[in-house]
Amino acid sequence: MIELEGVSSSASAREARHLVLSEITLRINSGQIFGIVDRDGASAAALARLLSFVELPTSGNVYVFGEEVTARGQANLRRLRRLVGVVLCRADWLHAQTAAESIAWPLRMAGWHDADVRLRVQEVLQQLGLEAEADTLSSALSPASQCAVAVGRAIAGRPKFLLCNDITVGLDSAGRHQVLSLIDDINRELGLTVLLMTREIGVLRRVCDQVAVLEGGEVVECGAAADVFLHPRHAVTRALLSESARRDIRKLAVDPRTQGSRVVRLTFTGQMSFGSHLPDLARDAGEGFSILGGRIDRIRRTPYGELMLAYSGDNVDRAVELLAKRGASNIEVLHH
Repeated sequence: MIELEGVSSSASAREARHLVLSEITLRINSGQIFGIVDRDGASAAALARLLSFVELPTSGNVYVFGEEVTARGQANLRRLRRLVGVVLCRADWLHAQTAAESIAWPLRMAGWHDADVRLRVQEVLQQLGLEAEADTLSSALSPASQCAVAVGRAIAGRPKFLLCNDITVGLDSAGRHQVLSLIDDINRELGLTVLLMTREIGVLRRVCDQVAVLEGGEVVECGAAADVFLHPRHAVTRALLSESARRDIRKLAVDPRTQGSRVVRLTFTGQMSFGSHLPDLARDAGEGFSILGGRIDRIRRTPYGELMLAYSGDNVDRAVELLAKRGASNIEVLHH
């Protein structure tokens, strides 16, 4: 378990100090994938430095697996660093090495014997499905495979905690899916605690158990991933989620069925997400609805369904009320 209690951290800028983390309190349970979204990235970067034990906080306490980090000296910090695997996907200085050499590098730096290094590298390559790329230069691998090698470097020393900051930046959708699936697999198979930090909230949807939203160095929202995504409480969270909604709206704006209509998005959770009753529900809510599309998906292990409707009637408030009575857990009127 990793706990932060009232943690603040400051940085220098133009001969002045300013807070990049302010009174952060978080609890990351062992074996979780914990997601942190931070729009500008500065607070997440400061948090990464603290949890990789490169820096100590200005104030507050950090506990890692029962130890109070802030009460220890530099020698103990070096020991604690071995508990953390930091995923560095853009380690350019390692691009001249093969995938196997890259994974071996931190082990050699830690003083492992050559025979142990070779054995551990083979284990990691097999675990990640990278045996065929073992002798390929990192620079010749796809961006997603380069990131997989970075994950291999991070887990090679058998850490207890995996720290990933912006690891999906620059990847296409297939690459993001590949890397996030790898993180999910490692979490399940090794029981590693994972902290996944990003500027894009959508990255956290499929793999995280818990999510925290940072803004201006403060935690503005924290909770189970399904609650944060489906029932956001804070305006910052809603704004982050609405960015993906706006992409949906731009696509719908050219759909002739939306002309002169309001677009309504319904969300269902649990067993309500499954079955053929969702289209019937929309039709039963009254005249004026046409179905634009829908999907069934999961937020981590929570199933949810989403239905997009166009409403051309006069009383959208009454229509929303009827839909809520029929089981929709979240209803948004996106535009008209």
